Amino acid sequence: MTHDCEIAFPPLDTAIRVMCSDPLIRDRIVTGFSTAAIAPAINMIVRPSSQSGTVTGSIHVETVSAGANFDIAFSGSASTQRYIADMDQIVADTYNVVLAVLQTALVPQSIVALHAAFFDLNGAGVLVAGPSGAGKTSLAVAALQAGCSVFSSEITFVSEGLVRLGESSLIIGTGAVAKFGFDMRKTTTERRGSNWVMGLPLLSEARKIDLVVFPRVGLVPQGRRRLPRKGAEVQAFECAASQASLWRVVGDRTELVHVPWDAASSVATIAQAFRICQEPAWVIEGSPQDVMNSISEILSGTAG
Repeated sequence: MTHDCEIAFPPLDTAIRVMCSDPLIRDRIVTGFSTAAIAPAINMIVRPSSQSGTVTGSIHVETVSAGANFDIAFSGSASTQRYIADMDQIVADTYNVVLAVLQTALVPQSIVALHAAFFDLNGAGVLVAGPSGAGKTSLAVAALQAGCSVFSSEITFVSEGLVRLGESSLIIGTGAVAKFGFDMRKTTTERRGSNWVMGLPLLSEARKIDLVVFPRVGLVPQGRRRLPRKGAEVQAFECAASQASLWRVVGDRTELVHVPWDAASSVATIAQAFRICQEPAWVIEGSPQDVMNSISEILSGTAG
């Protein structure tokens, strides 16, 4: 007997069905996802199976009790070898697998995930793309404190040059807060251990991208340069490829999550990544506040 639920993404009319061999595991996954224990998480809801929406993938969470922990494996639209995990890690690992399956399932629909943040500055849609450590989250916090509406800080789903889906929360470490001098009293936040967590609004409709920024955030002198189209395309592809679900590490271990991926998926991902480069693209260096000032100047037409 299996015990199932669906992880749904309403803006995309898409859901991933999760089937568990143990009701305890299913209930813990539902609780963990419903209470945003997984954060920053893309906007999603947990619901009973067979509701409205298109199911684009299925995941079987197969478990066998192994003392205090569980012997676990994923199968279905994604697969892993068996490994040992505790209950909380099963929840986090399931989120990673759901994300991997979702990304892969959406590619045929011309929707790809970018390693990027997205926010609204005075009505203009700003996409901030880059690898881990580039400063996307710090810049998203600076945007929040400047009064912008921020819709994602790490993962942004795009299609045909439009942003389709963001995240439900943003997480930044206390170290980064201290480094860049953020005053967290300016932002509605919750302290969780060594992190600050901020809720983000749901993106109610697809949004146009007016400016693409590849940040180099740090305590360095400010600088900016306009990227030629080809240079922007290379960086955009890297931001899409880093999210492409050829595999994904489960938790902090070395097991791989294998998902279907083929040449057609690669071509579709490249095409969608290149579409965002139809808008102006800049590399901007400096503190988060410096980068925000540069973005404002560029959008206002006063940048040199």
